[in-house]
Amino acid sequence: MIGLVKANKSNIDMNFILKIRNEKLVRKFSKNNKIISSINHKKWYLNNEKKEIYIITYQEKKVGYIRCDYKYVPILSWAISPKYRGKNIGEFSLKKFLKKKKIKTCSASIDENNIPSLIMVIKNNFKLKKKNKNFLDFYYKKN
Repeated sequence: MIGLVKANKSNIDMNFILKIRNEKLVRKFSKNNKIISSINHKKWYLNNEKKEIYIITYQEKKVGYIRCDYKYVPILSWAISPKYRGKNIGEFSLKKFLKKKKIKTCSASIDENNIPSLIMVIKNNFKLKKKNKNFLDFYYKKN
C-alpha cells in the first residue's frame, strides 16, 4: 500500500530527502544537477515556508517524496529511491497526492529524457504546455 505522510522538520526526514535528491539519476534529471550540501539543504528545508513535502511510503518504508512549491500555481516535483523505481509507486503516489490535497491545477517541469516521469504525468492527465530547453512543462487541471 502506498502512503503519503507530511514531512516534518526533523533531521530524519530532512536527511532522507537530501539523500534521494543527491542520488545520481535524480540529479541528472533535475534543473540543478549539482550535489546539494547538507548545510544548504538544511537552510532551504527549514526556512522555505512556501512549500510542502510529503514522504511517500510503500509497505511501511520511506521510498520517496513529492514536493509542492506554492507559487502562482503549485509546482510539483518528486523522486523515488532507486530500489523502488519501476513499481508504479510514483504514478500512484502522484494520483493520491492530487486527490489528498484537492489540487485543481498545478504544473511540473520534466527533463525530456526522464521517461518514467513523463509516463507518470501523462497517466495522471497532465498536458504538455511547452518545451523549455531540454525540459517539458506540463500542467494539470482537474476536470
